[in-house]
Amino acid sequence: MYSWYEDVLAAVNEVDPSMPIYISDAWDLDEAVKWCRGRDWRKKGGNPVVVDTHRYYTFSEKDRSRTPQEIISSLACEFGELSESRNKRSGGEIANGEGEVDFIVGEYSCVLDTQTWSRLPDPEESKPALVRQFAEAQTTGFEKATAGCYFWTWKMQWMDGGEWGFVEQVQRGNVSAPGYMVWEEEVVRGKLREAGERKREIGERAKGGHEEYWMRRCPGKAFRHEFFGEGWERGWEDGEVFFGGRVLEGTGSGVEGEDEGVRRKGADKIGCLEGWVRKRLEECGERGEFLWEWEQGFRAGVAAFEKCVGLYVGECCIRTQDSFGAILEGMLR
Repeated sequence: MYSWYEDVLAAVNEVDPSMPIYISDAWDLDEAVKWCRGRDWRKKGGNPVVVDTHRYYTFSEKDRSRTPQEIISSLACEFGELSESRNKRSGGEIANGEGEVDFIVGEYSCVLDTQTWSRLPDPEESKPALVRQFAEAQTTGFEKATAGCYFWTWKMQWMDGGEWGFVEQVQRGNVSAPGYMVWEEEVVRGKLREAGERKREIGERAKGGHEEYWMRRCPGKAFRHEFFGEGWERGWEDGEVFFGGRVLEGTGSGVEGEDEGVRRKGADKIGCLEGWVRKRLEECGERGEFLWEWEQGFRAGVAAFEKCVGLYVGECCIRTQDSFGAILEGMLR
């Protein structure tokens, strides 16, 4: 399968090397991650790749043998191995030739098998609350560990779909959006102003801390710490552009008059960060032994901006049905 992926990527690269290509993990995420990390962009270049993995908890005998509560509690470790691997990394792996690893959950649902529900003493009474817990555990976990997640289907042809249907699950309040996606325009603008006022202080502290760390660890060794500073500035700027894009740029539809009267709201952040890191590394023009400092700086700049505007604190974690609900209301009229 992966040799075929290589052939397809080579063909697409001849046409447009910037186009992201989504590949299936064929139910083996570990193998897909291993393959992605083996792609050295410095030697071959090639299109950025995003791995599509699916997550269901209703088909296997293992899941059918568990209670809803057992399945829900297990979701905290869903991507534990990958998260643990990331935590051990220094932040300069792509600069040193390791391939980027971004992945999405291309299919998920709120469905649990009837055998799972039958293990409860009061399934009819308990089910609504447990479906909501199950949905929230999935969406919260996917948001933290992946570049995005996609519900199985909009709705079934013959019905709203129950736990298989996105429409019904949003209307029931089970599937919701991250809170920052519906921040009001004045909130987003206020956070951008505050971030602008604090940028210099935060940046100087980050750059100084980086230099001090490596001076202590490798006294007398020559580094290129200016790479870290350049990367940090670019990372902060990119985080800022993504965050304020909706409010500052409008819908971007290009249709005359379409933006008139539209209440712009919500913020965004970089989704496929690993692919974006690689893109910026290719564009920065730097190469050599200390390119890892540029990568570390870039990642630190993105993280510093997102923390400054509240994407890593409690208010970001509050999920809301408002954004999905508003979309549904308009489309179902």
